[in-house]
Amino acid sequence: MSFLKPYCWILAVLTLVLVCSTNARAVFPGSPIVSKVEPIAQIETQEDPKTRAMELYKEGTQLLNSGQFQAALDTFEQVLITVRSINARLGEAGTLNQIALVYYHLGEYEKAQTSYEEALNIYTQEKNLQEQGTILTNMGVLYGELGQYQKALESHQQALALAQKVDDTKKQGEILNNMGTIYQKLNQNQEALQFYLQALEILRKDGDPGWQATILNNTGLVYAELEQYQEAIDSYTKALTLAEKDGDHITKGRILNNLGLVRSKLGDWQGALQSLEKALIIRKKLIDLPGERTTHNDIGSVYRDLGEYEIALKHYEQALEISRKIHARPQEGETLSNIGLTLLKSGQEAPASQKLFEAVTIWESLHPGLNDENKVSLMDSQADTYRWLQRALIAQNQIEAALEVSERGRARAFAQLLASRFNESDLSPPPLTFKQI
Repeated sequence: MSFLKPYCWILAVLTLVLVCSTNARAVFPGSPIVSKVEPIAQIETQEDPKTRAMELYKEGTQLLNSGQFQAALDTFEQVLITVRSINARLGEAGTLNQIALVYYHLGEYEKAQTSYEEALNIYTQEKNLQEQGTILTNMGVLYGELGQYQKALESHQQALALAQKVDDTKKQGEILNNMGTIYQKLNQNQEALQFYLQALEILRKDGDPGWQATILNNTGLVYAELEQYQEAIDSYTKALTLAEKDGDHITKGRILNNLGLVRSKLGDWQGALQSLEKALIIRKKLIDLPGERTTHNDIGSVYRDLGEYEIALKHYEQALEISRKIHARPQEGETLSNIGLTLLKSGQEAPASQKLFEAVTIWESLHPGLNDENKVSLMDSQADTYRWLQRALIAQNQIEAALEVSERGRARAFAQLLASRFNESDLSPPPLTFKQI
């Protein structure tokens, strides 16, 4: 996730409790679980608050599925007022989960986190293990977007343990997929691929085309990172067919974006821009701010590679504006790094240095809380920024500063490793590997 495809919702109204299995869908960078409401037999009168809540919930889910996020939010807030007025605790928690999902898509991550925490508190009080797992994996997705990778893995691991405890095989597959996205963010692509393939094996048995599309999209991303471009294209093509079959516009936008990136790697610039422009149209229509940011960033990179630096910078600036608006620090760092490289290539070394220094500052802010292996992996994925900054400084004859940056880039991860060896407060166990799970 699309992760906009509705699944099941738990509604408790007075003594009436409808319990449905809840599903998650995630597309790299990961996504929260969405829910759907099932019809309730022998409902009372049209004026009954239960009936009104159910109708509004259905309406909100339809709006969510069509990408009308603000309208969905307004509707779910009405549901929330109703279920709270009749003390329907599980209904309240289910609605809070949906509200958090809307905030996630709107890029309002702090509000999403608050809603998830409220939902988790209710499910914990009600001792509902299955839905605790749902919220925990959703929070893991959110932490991943915020660059809090260790917390993301810990949340997913807690969710996985709960899914195993209640013997929910499908939920286990969904969580394995979400864990794969975090390892991919940490540049541990082989580890991510193992999680994705295991998730795909589990979820193929369920026959859900949307989930299969999601995971095939994610495996395509890994193959692209490993420079296995034909395997990536094959995965994306299968995923696109399934997403179209499922009517999943969010995932379709992501796949088109990723196809554009692979085509650019193969030098098919026209094909790359066509795919990316299609993705941008979809994402703008859905008001998918995180997705729109990604596509602007990737279009900028294609134009940069074509030597069209002014056009590239326009797209990067739009990506940067969105990143800051939604407080997406890793994405802000990525775009600043790309702006710096573009300025460097266009001969503007001084402003390039400024942007690259800003990117480095953000990269280093993401390291606290990670275990040793993940710090090193993250540093590896960010090494280009340090190299480009060195080049920009050397071009300005700032040799000493360039040497300091070189040492800073090489030594920082090592220093953190040494510090962790002697810091007893940093003795939390490392996240489980795929083999351990």
